[in-house]
Amino acid sequence: LPATRAKKTCFQYKAALCEFYSFLHERHVKECHISRRHIEIWLSSLESRGLKPMSRAQYIIRVRSHLEWMAEHGNLKKDPRHLIRICDILKCSKLLPRPFPPDLDREIQNSLCQSEDLFSMAVLLLRRTGIRIGELINLPWDCVKKDHNGNWSLKVPLGKMQNERLIPLGDDTVTLLKKIQTESRKISLESDRLIPNRFKDVTLYCKLRDVLRNIAKDLNTREALQPHRMRHSFATELLNGGMSLYSLMTLLGHRSIITTQIYAEVAQETIRGEYYQALDKVTAKYLLPQKSPLVEETLEPKQALADTISLLQKTCNEAKPEKQRKLRLLIKRMHRLKSELDDFAKAVSDL
Repeated sequence: LPATRAKKTCFQYKAALCEFYSFLHERHVKECHISRRHIEIWLSSLESRGLKPMSRAQYIIRVRSHLEWMAEHGNLKKDPRHLIRICDILKCSKLLPRPFPPDLDREIQNSLCQSEDLFSMAVLLLRRTGIRIGELINLPWDCVKKDHNGNWSLKVPLGKMQNERLIPLGDDTVTLLKKIQTESRKISLESDRLIPNRFKDVTLYCKLRDVLRNIAKDLNTREALQPHRMRHSFATELLNGGMSLYSLMTLLGHRSIITTQIYAEVAQETIRGEYYQALDKVTAKYLLPQKSPLVEETLEPKQALADTISLLQKTCNEAKPEKQRKLRLLIKRMHRLKSELDDFAKAVSDL
């Protein structure tokens, strides 16, 4: 795996296989004697541990990949596709982004702005830039860049999608980053990271998560405040502000616009505005103007006669010769009646 996969991916595979082999060791089962029954018991044990469907699916995929590798090298005689079947891999639900409600979002940012703590400022940086928490942990100390036009940007190194990107920064965010750099140097002069970490990255992640948990206690909210929801709020706010999906995709570091489109499903302000704009265009183009129910519709006799004469003339032109004579006489009578109505209308107007 290390030849083609990232270090973190290899660690995840190792963790899944260690768990699987611990299961086999407890039951004194050798890998060459694995049966479908053993796999079924293992799948049940994953469920009984309370693992989420996504975590269980990742365990199953990694172990299945390992069994296929063993079969290719002759260390497993049974078909790995029979041991772990496609139907065993859980179908995970599609979850929408969960941005903070606007009121709660403002309260969280105000609480973070009032704190001079390094980790509180780091969490505020998550909200203002929309970067992932893993990218924040790996940010170098000199991540702030200034171009030849005097514009400031945050250079995000290789992260989850293995791509670098630049995030434009406002004056407030530049000031925040300089404060973080100053506090970082007070903790460690030798660290090359923006957020110095004397322990493992997992410990730093827990510290950043605890900052939000403490804020939740102060705000008396029951919502789960997770650091990644900062990214959801950042993206939804920009989309509601009118940013295009392609620009947002570049800003968030997505490789596919399909991933970015998920945020459009929760950007209700944008959807509502576009809906009413489209509705106005449809109404103006296709729908007839509605008449007031208080005004009764009146029938104009002259217009009715004119329409009837026009219809009879068209019918006469298409009728057989023996019927045309009767239609012409009827049309003549209609013209006479129309002339009488004109005279009557003129007499009424003279009165």
